[in-house]
Amino acid sequence: SLYCVSFFTSYTPFHTASKHLDGKAVLDAIEVQQGILVERAENVYSFSHLTIQEFLTAQYIEDDQQQLDKLIVNHLVNDRWREVFLLVAGLKRSADKLLLTIEKQARTYIKGAKIKACFQEINNGASTMKGAYNHAAKRALFAYYIFDSSAALELARSLDSNLAHELSSSVSPHYDAEHTRNHELQDLMQYLTATLVMVKCKQSAIRVSKEVWTKIEERILAIN
Repeated sequence: SLYCVSFFTSYTPFHTASKHLDGKAVLDAIEVQQGILVERAENVYSFSHLTIQEFLTAQYIEDDQQQLDKLIVNHLVNDRWREVFLLVAGLKRSADKLLLTIEKQARTYIKGAKIKACFQEINNGASTMKGAYNHAAKRALFAYYIFDSSAALELARSLDSNLAHELSSSVSPHYDAEHTRNHELQDLMQYLTATLVMVKCKQSAIRVSKEVWTKIEERILAIN
């Protein structure tokens, strides 16, 4: 709270009025009248709504590539940060670079030989699915059938909303997920979560190059 008081009495545009400005009074007014800040304990303030904090965080890092890179590396698969990613995507004039950076980070989770074997089985299974559906969505749906992953299911639905009735289809994958070690399975789940965030960011973005997104979509759960 002392930092906030100092801010209101010294920072531009408040600086010119600092002689007559009571920083504590301003802080109290924000808390009582505006409801933006709430005093949780003595001299301990927080935002009254998480959405405000998330928006201001996104606004702060949106134009700072270094901060954005740190956000992607450290918090891409953390559900608590998902809304910040979506807000950042919506603030950018073009989300191409953001999506490509997220994709690059997502692919760091899939280096193991067992995971590549999973991808092979996913691609083989998806190729047998009938229907003129999005190919990446087919792969995500087959990943759901194998691993019972909610992220894979949401990813499939996000890529192609017409896939819903496929959930009643009978699919018997040949891959035995038990052969995948726990840490490899965890890495695969992180990849699916990260890829889902990327797709949601694309949906939240104002502008995404069709060419860039087509290439990204072709690589989702694909064998490279």
